[in-house]
Amino acid sequence: MGPTITAAVSEYLTECRFRRFQFGVWDCALFVADVLELCTGRDFAAGLRGTYESREGYLAALPAPLHELPAHFGLTPCVPQNGAVWWLPGPNPEGGMGIFWQGRLLQPGRRGLRDVTRDISTITFYQ
Repeated sequence: MGPTITAAVSEYLTECRFRRFQFGVWDCALFVADVLELCTGRDFAAGLRGTYESREGYLAALPAPLHELPAHFGLTPCVPQNGAVWWLPGPNPEGGMGIFWQGRLLQPGRRGLRDVTRDISTITFYQ
């Protein structure tokens, strides 16, 4: 990851610090897609943006079940590294996702960007 990409992602994360979670505007999928677009130039959420406003709408709009999204978009497992997408299986098939940045697990929260403290050995990372 070059210095320009690193600076762009860092700037985006700073802008997200106090942004509020809202389905269809800024949620886990759109957050991850925004970071991936900065890193790869590819918008993984092009077909999702503006198509839902609720949790139910979000799940219905996904091109694949949430737990299959990384594979659906061609992401492959990797070691934790800046810009990697993390996936944590939950008690239900939805689980959770975010990005790994500077040793932190980040995802959108109700009061802005949140650092999710977890044991990273239980998490799968994708690049």
